Amino acid sequence: MSERLECSVAEDLIPLYIGEDVSAGTALWLEQHLADCVRCRSVLDETGGVRSELVLPEPRSSEQSLEWELIQKYRGRNRARGWMMVLTFLLLLLLPALTLALTLTQ
Repeated sequence: MSERLECSVAEDLIPLYIGEDVSAGTALWLEQHLADCVRCRSVLDETGGVRSELVLPEPRSSEQSLEWELIQKYRGRNRARGWMMVLTFLLLLLLPALTLALTLTQ
Protein backbone atom coordinates (compact mmCIF):
# COMPACT_ATOMS: atom_id res chain seq x y z
CA MET A 1 0.00 0.00 0.00
CA SER A 2 1.39 3.42 -0.86
CA GLU A 3 2.33 5.78 1.95
CA ARG A 4 -0.27 8.33 0.85
CA LEU A 5 -3.02 5.68 0.89
CA GLU A 6 -1.86 4.38 4.27
CA CYS A 7 -2.03 7.89 5.72
CA SER A 8 -5.49 8.41 4.25
CA VAL A 9 -6.74 5.16 5.80
CA ALA A 10 -5.03 5.97 9.10
CA GLU A 11 -6.63 9.43 9.25
CA ASP A 12 -10.05 7.87 8.68
CA LEU A 13 -9.43 5.34 11.45
CA ILE A 14 -8.05 7.74 14.06
CA PRO A 15 -11.44 8.93 15.42
CA LEU A 16 -12.59 5.32 15.68
CA TYR A 17 -9.31 4.38 17.36
CA ILE A 18 -9.73 7.15 19.93
CA GLY A 19 -13.27 5.97 20.65
CA GLU A 20 -11.98 2.39 20.92
CA ASP A 21 -14.29 1.31 18.10
CA VAL A 22 -11.75 -0.64 16.04
CA SER A 23 -10.78 -4.29 16.13
CA ALA A 24 -7.56 -5.41 17.78
CA GLY A 25 -5.96 -6.07 14.38
CA THR A 26 -6.88 -2.62 13.08
CA ALA A 27 -5.60 -1.00 16.28
CA LEU A 28 -2.29 -2.88 15.91
CA TRP A 29 -1.90 -1.79 12.27
CA LEU A 30 -2.69 1.82 13.16
CA GLU A 31 -0.27 1.82 16.10
CA GLN A 32 2.49 0.48 13.84
CA HIS A 33 1.71 3.15 11.27
CA LEU A 34 1.69 5.90 13.92
CA ALA A 35 5.09 4.74 15.17
CA ASP A 36 6.55 5.50 11.74
CA CYS A 37 4.46 8.47 10.58
CA VAL A 38 4.94 11.89 12.18
CA ARG A 39 2.11 13.43 10.18
CA CYS A 40 -0.48 10.90 11.34
CA ARG A 41 0.75 11.15 14.95
CA SER A 42 0.08 14.89 14.83
CA VAL A 43 -3.43 14.19 13.46
CA LEU A 44 -3.94 11.77 16.36
CA ASP A 45 -2.80 14.40 18.86
CA GLU A 46 -5.08 17.07 17.35
CA THR A 47 -8.07 14.73 17.13
CA GLY A 48 -7.50 13.42 20.65
CA GLY A 49 -7.44 16.99 21.97
CA VAL A 50 -10.70 17.83 20.24
CA ARG A 51 -12.26 14.60 21.52
CA SER A 52 -11.29 15.38 25.11
CA GLU A 53 -12.97 18.80 24.84
CA LEU A 54 -16.29 17.32 23.71
CA VAL A 55 -19.06 17.20 26.26
CA LEU A 56 -20.90 13.96 25.71
CA PRO A 57 -24.41 13.46 27.06
CA GLU A 58 -24.70 11.19 30.04
CA PRO A 59 -26.12 7.79 29.23
CA ARG A 60 -29.74 7.31 30.17
CA SER A 61 -30.65 5.00 32.96
CA SER A 62 -32.70 1.95 32.11
CA GLU A 63 -35.73 3.60 33.73
CA GLN A 64 -35.38 6.67 31.49
CA SER A 65 -34.95 4.45 28.43
CA LEU A 66 -38.12 2.54 29.27
CA GLU A 67 -39.95 5.82 29.76
CA TRP A 68 -38.71 7.05 26.37
CA GLU A 69 -39.84 3.85 24.67
CA LEU A 70 -43.31 4.17 26.19
CA ILE A 71 -43.56 7.80 25.04
CA GLN A 72 -42.59 6.83 21.48
CA LYS A 73 -45.09 3.95 21.46
CA TYR A 74 -47.87 6.23 22.73
CA ARG A 75 -47.06 8.87 20.12
CA GLY A 76 -47.32 6.29 17.36
CA ARG A 77 -50.68 5.05 18.59
CA ASN A 78 -51.96 8.60 19.02
CA ARG A 79 -50.93 9.51 15.49
CA ALA A 80 -52.72 6.47 14.07
CA ARG A 81 -55.86 7.34 16.04
CA GLY A 82 -55.75 10.88 14.69
CA TRP A 83 -55.67 9.65 11.10
CA MET A 84 -58.48 7.24 11.82
CA MET A 85 -60.61 10.07 13.16
CA VAL A 86 -59.93 12.23 10.09
CA LEU A 87 -60.87 9.39 7.73
CA THR A 88 -64.04 8.65 9.70
CA PHE A 89 -65.04 12.31 9.61
CA LEU A 90 -64.49 12.48 5.84
CA LEU A 91 -66.49 9.30 5.32
CA LEU A 92 -69.38 10.64 7.40
CA LEU A 93 -69.22 13.90 5.48
CA LEU A 94 -69.22 12.20 2.07
CA LEU A 95 -71.79 9.51 2.84
CA PRO A 96 -74.83 11.84 2.66
CA ALA A 97 -73.50 13.40 -0.54
CA LEU A 98 -73.09 9.97 -2.15
CA THR A 99 -76.55 8.93 -1.01
CA LEU A 100 -78.07 12.08 -2.48
CA ALA A 101 -76.20 11.60 -5.77
CA LEU A 102 -77.43 8.01 -6.07
CA THR A 103 -81.05 8.98 -5.38
CA LEU A 104 -80.93 11.77 -7.97
CA THR A 105 -79.60 9.48 -10.69
CA GLN A 106 -82.51 7.03 -10.30
